[in-house]
Amino acid sequence: MAKTVEFVSEIEDLSTEKGYQFTFHCDKCHGGYTSSYKATPLGIAADLLGTASGVFETSGQFLEKAKSHQRSAGRVRRQSAQRCLRRSFGGD
Repeated sequence: MAKTVEFVSEIEDLSTEKGYQFTFHCDKCHGGYTSSYKATPLGIAADLLGTASGVFETSGQFLEKAKSHQRSAGRVRRQSAQRCLRRSFGGD
């Protein structure tokens, strides 16, 4: 059986909570090789949940602003109606 020759003693771990990746540095030529990034299922799920959370938060803010504008419009309508009534009955 052939003997394994090890020539990589330095491995740089570039992994995150969303996936993993490594860089291997050759002891002989001092070159390096970086593996492709591999996303983990939990990392993908966390990204999707984060995106969904942001969408719902933005939608909630939009709906809250719409309610606020609707309340303001209602106040303006009531004030206009009151002014018209006062003018109709000689108040202003």
